[in-house]
Amino acid sequence: MSIVTLITSWIASALIGGGLVLFSLRKIIQGKVKSHFDKKLVEVKHDLQLVVKNVEHDYQRRIHDFTLFSSKKHEVYMNVYKMVCNLEAKLQLSTEYMNKFYNLVRFSDNFVDIREYLIKEDVPELRVRELEDIYKKDKILGIKEFEKMMDFHELLKSDEIRVETYEEVVVSELYIKEEVSKKVHEMIEISRKLIYYFNKEKELINGFGSGDLIDKYRKENKQRKKDLTQKREEIKKLMENELNVN
Repeated sequence: MSIVTLITSWIASALIGGGLVLFSLRKIIQGKVKSHFDKKLVEVKHDLQLVVKNVEHDYQRRIHDFTLFSSKKHEVYMNVYKMVCNLEAKLQLSTEYMNKFYNLVRFSDNFVDIREYLIKEDVPELRVRELEDIYKKDKILGIKEFEKMMDFHELLKSDEIRVETYEEVVVSELYIKEEVSKKVHEMIEISRKLIYYFNKEKELINGFGSGDLIDKYRKENKQRKKDLTQKREEIKKLMENELNVN
C-alpha cells in the first residue's frame, strides 16, 4: 500500500471519527438542553399554577368581601333610614298644636286613667304624685299641668330619638356615602332647632308671653316641620340611587 493511500485512509478515518464525536456531542448537548428546558418548563408551569391559584383565591376573597360589604351597606342604609323616618314621625306628632290628651284628661272621672297613661309613658313616679296632688285640689289646674308635662315629655322623647339617630349615622359612616351622611346631619340639626323653639313657644304660651314672639316661633316651627319632610325625601332619593348603583 502506498504512502498516499495510507494518508488518505487515515484522514478519512479521522474525519469519520471526528464526525461521530461531533454528532455524539451534539446529541449529548441537545439532550441536556432538552432536559434543562423540560425541567424549567415544569417549574414555570408549577409557578403559573401557584399564581393562578393565588389570583383565584384573591378574586374569591374580593368577591366575598364585596358581597359582605354590599350586604352590610344595605342593612346600614335600612337602619339609618328607619331611624330618620321614626325621628320625623315622632317630631311631627310631638309638635302638633292640637291637644293630643284632650279626651283623656277631660273625660276621666278620676286620676286613675291619667296615672296609668303616665306610668305607661315612663313618667317618673315623683312627677306623677305631684300632678295627682294638683289634680285632686284643682282639676282644671291639674289638667293644664298634665298637658304641660306631656308636651315636655313628648319633646324629651323626640330629642332622645334625635340623639340615637345621630349616634347611628356616626357609627355607620364607613358604609354611608358622604352626601347621604351630610343630609342626615342636616335633618338632625333641623330637629334640634324644632325641639328647642317649640318648647320656647310653649313656655311663652303657658306664661302668657309676647303674642308677636309666639307667632314668630310658630311660623318658624311650621317651616321646620316642612323642612323635616323635605329632608327625609332627599335622603330617601339619595339612598335609593346609591343602592341601585351597587
